Amino acid sequence: TPMAGSGAPTMPGGYIYKARLGWVRTNGSSLLYRTIQYGRVGQWIADGSLLVSPPQMASGVAGSLTTPTWVSVAVGSFAPPTAGSISVITNSSGAPNTQVAVSPNGNLGAITVGSGTLNTAVPVLLSQGYINHTASMVLESSNIYWVSTHSAYSLNCLGWEDNI
Repeated sequence: TPMAGSGAPTMPGGYIYKARLGWVRTNGSSLLYRTIQYGRVGQWIADGSLLVSPPQMASGVAGSLTTPTWVSVAVGSFAPPTAGSISVITNSSGAPNTQVAVSPNGNLGAITVGSGTLNTAVPVLLSQGYINHTASMVLESSNIYWVSTHSAYSLNCLGWEDNI
């Protein structure tokens, strides 16, 4: 899906200055998705037609908490290439003995939930229960990383902070 205004604009004759003020994404039909931006912070707007919930970045079973095996999720379709941070929400299924975790990189060690040691450096960690958890994290690359132990878990993008 293309980004609206992702290229350099063609300037009228005599104009030499330009500035990018924000970022807007389009769907496959070149319709603009609704977003709102205040200063550098942008957020997706669920409008009930083009977007009925925050855009889903990933879903289902992915990776392993104990090995660990982090699965990369590209952020390029959910935040501008100039974004410095991203806001995400994870949905839990409530199934017993299930977990979901999100991290800005795939280098964190094993995560043991329950009677073991809990790696508290993980920005988002859910263990069972019907909970949605939100977090913002600085982007260390063009990916974030996640682990999910249940098919009903999802990772969605709420918004971003742009470096404009």
